[in-house]
Amino acid sequence: MSKGHTLKQLRTLAVSALAVLALPLAACGSEASTDTSSPSGAAEDLGTLKVGLSVPVMAFAPFFWAEAQDTWGDLGLDVEIIEFKAPADGVQAFVGGAVDVSSAGLNGAVNLINEGHDVKVFWAGMNAADFAWYGKPEYRTLEDAKGGTFGVSSHGALDNLVLDAIASGRGLTPGEDLKYQQVGATANGIAALRAGTLDVALVSPPTKYQIAEEGFTELATQAEELAPEWPKEVVYAKAETITAKEDQLVALADGLADAITWARDNADEASKVLADRFKVEQKYGAAAYEELMPTFYEDGRLPSDAGMEAFWKAMVSAEAADVDAPWELDKWWTDEIRDARG
Repeated sequence: MSKGHTLKQLRTLAVSALAVLALPLAACGSEASTDTSSPSGAAEDLGTLKVGLSVPVMAFAPFFWAEAQDTWGDLGLDVEIIEFKAPADGVQAFVGGAVDVSSAGLNGAVNLINEGHDVKVFWAGMNAADFAWYGKPEYRTLEDAKGGTFGVSSHGALDNLVLDAIASGRGLTPGEDLKYQQVGATANGIAALRAGTLDVALVSPPTKYQIAEEGFTELATQAEELAPEWPKEVVYAKAETITAKEDQLVALADGLADAITWARDNADEASKVLADRFKVEQKYGAAAYEELMPTFYEDGRLPSDAGMEAFWKAMVSAEAADVDAPWELDKWWTDEIRDARG
């Protein structure tokens, strides 16, 4: 795909070419059947779909690229993206029906199912393991911060679960050797680290690159300690929504796939979308693109076996997760939407 054209422009060119080719047939009175779903030949109007993103992070890049390129509009779908500042806010909106679909960590869907909600994950493909923990400049290792205060968004949240798994792997006891402090949004933890009221904070792109330049020390990363991929941002809905809005959900998945393909072919433009969205320098958008791009998949696949094993191991070891053993796939996943894409 040429970098000089967006997906929308290319599709417009293709439709125009087909229209020209069809003129001789029309002049000859051809009886060939045509698509009459729209007088203009445009995609069928699928209406509006409200999608909640659990937190404003770059791991949701395919959503931001799809929005910027209007890949959903090309498919007849109007997607309204609603970003929440904390996962708990997204859960409340999803359960209450304020959004049709939620995208968040797989642990969020697991928690909802444990609470009795009929929820299924139908799309993945955003499998970043991009968490990192940075500490005061005088620390060189995670063990150096033993007894210190570690920021977590909230007790039992994804970052808390991952940090528990990393600490246990290092022979440290979560809650004792690591004293947890709830900070809410990641930005709050970073501000506390800078102010000296927090010893270790969670960071992810693009902040991890900025905080490193300020002299803070990388103590642990999710990718190196657990697995290079993780079910970071899955997409799920209530079972009744998957049945009632199948066409919309297929278009949602198609738009994400188109956006990933576009980003793969247009690195500079895709990096700029990220930099502009998060109001950071272009070099940070480019760094995030390089780190995250290999973990995005057009077919919406789940992470590798190693990534899923690491996830379930962390869930089983976390008291707050209420998971005794890895779940069978059909308990939380459906292939209905991926199969409907053809």
